[in-house]
Amino acid sequence: MRLRRIELAGFGCLQSFQTDLAPGLNLFHGLNEAGKSTLQQAVLALLYGFY
Repeated sequence: MRLRRIELAGFGCLQSFQTDLAPGLNLFHGLNEAGKSTLQQAVLALLYGFY
């Protein structure tokens, strides 16, 4: 399975987030408290049911 797009609404500090993912490695970077770990938690919750 390959993720092609991420869309989140109302998950933690990410009230409205969407991005298309490129094949291969995708890297997210930003300032502290920007939502990088929240994005990781959302993907883990969707894939495995926990984070």
